[in-house]
Amino acid sequence: MRYPIVWTLILLGTVAAGPLVVAPSNAGRYRIGKAPRAEFRVEGQSFKLDPNVAHVQRVRALAPGEFDPIRRRERVPEFYRDKLKDLYDDCMRGPHHHCGPFRWEFVYWTTRWQMELRARWAWNHRRYIEEVLWARWMQEAQFAAEIRLLEAQHAPVQDGYLPAEYAGTSPLVMYVDEYLDAAYNPVPFLAVMNLTSLKPDPQADWIGKAAAQSFTTKISALPGMFVVEQERTARAMGMDRRLASMDETARAAQVGKSLDVQEVVVGNYVADGDKVLFNLRIVEVQSGKVLTGISQAVPRDHLLDVLPEFAVTLANSLNPQPAAPPPAVASTNTDPPVRRHIARTPKPGSALPEGAVETEMVGGHGGNAFVHVDPSSAGGPVLGFRYSMGHWSGRDVLRTLDPLFSASDAAEMDPRTMTVMARDGYVVGGLMLDTDELNAVAVRVLFLKLKDGHPDLTDHYTSPWIGVPSGISTKYLAGHGERVLGTFGHKGLNLDAVGLVLEAPPATDLQQPKPGG
Repeated sequence: MRYPIVWTLILLGTVAAGPLVVAPSNAGRYRIGKAPRAEFRVEGQSFKLDPNVAHVQRVRALAPGEFDPIRRRERVPEFYRDKLKDLYDDCMRGPHHHCGPFRWEFVYWTTRWQMELRARWAWNHRRYIEEVLWARWMQEAQFAAEIRLLEAQHAPVQDGYLPAEYAGTSPLVMYVDEYLDAAYNPVPFLAVMNLTSLKPDPQADWIGKAAAQSFTTKISALPGMFVVEQERTARAMGMDRRLASMDETARAAQVGKSLDVQEVVVGNYVADGDKVLFNLRIVEVQSGKVLTGISQAVPRDHLLDVLPEFAVTLANSLNPQPAAPPPAVASTNTDPPVRRHIARTPKPGSALPEGAVETEMVGGHGGNAFVHVDPSSAGGPVLGFRYSMGHWSGRDVLRTLDPLFSASDAAEMDPRTMTVMARDGYVVGGLMLDTDELNAVAVRVLFLKLKDGHPDLTDHYTSPWIGVPSGISTKYLAGHGERVLGTFGHKGLNLDAVGLVLEAPPATDLQQPKPGG
């Protein structure tokens, strides 16, 4: 189900001096390359790519807004949930067979087609279909009969063939990202400049270059993130003598023009005791304007371990967001949170607020139960989260997401974690959670202004994504103006599932009559 909620992207810093918040650009970030690549690789196999075949030309005919991989990530599950209905979950849970450029969901969908059409599609793409899958299909008598008929007719093979009944299917939902990226071959839109130190320190001089390389490597590995190689960026910085007389923003715009990119990450850092404070800005090359800023304190002893996670936060701020109308409320989710009285054993040292309620718990079913609320007698609202990332089955997932109740909580340095905190006068108002079948994968935090002691729906902002969304399932917790008092859920190695502990609303709100009841 799709929830029509407004989540406005505002990037949040976490330093005591206050966050740098700038509205992001809505400009398209993808420009088609002059020609497709010669080949693409998927699941360890290489496939040649013919620029003259119809399906390559269909991909290259996509408008930049359509090619955008963030939009892709939303449209693909929507399309197949509509086509497969109740079979979608079986498709995603079952064994996935690798079929060259084709998404597994698409291949699965072809098995629901009329047999003659299905067999003809398979005949034309036999070279991509795994042997074990082909053998299983050939055990179906009707499928095998259609294939033998095509063999007897010496039917020609047409790579990219689609039956007329399905000719309108968008290539975005048919093909894997690796193939789409190779066919479209977009011009890199981003370069990352070496960061400059604001405090002379020979022992910290290496940090600026190492951070830029870490950001470039991690962001380049994310779907649809096309970044100039660090060596090219460094050469461009060294070849233009005019850069020395420019300020940081102008320097970024000039380097971006020489590299023919749309945006440049530029910034500085200060190594201060046991931590390093980074201040980054994303500059639009054409206008020379700062689009977004982010600041983050990182433990110095674990710098290289934490920088890749910082890079993911930076990458999420690059995702183009549609302009949103000013909302009258923070959420138009017609499915209110599931509320029931908490009956759980609190974590040692914690006490559940009297009469508190909980939202739905979102995620998998493994792990041990936990409840995190303010251990002090104040029972204060949640102001932010301390989080860390883990891994499961080749995917980055949330390992921890622990609530913070004060600025002093956020100031405590933990080399394994990062924090996201509300601006002064704001509190956590809800979560947008992306999950797969087993884990909480990624999260965005909704912050609401505290007015007369109550969260105000008309004054709000959200964090960027923490983690990379899987696109499998997205749900919203709270966001209706409730006071968020903590979290509960299940946790093993990673965060299996999570929900929010809320201040109990008036009794009449807890037992709303059902329509017709």
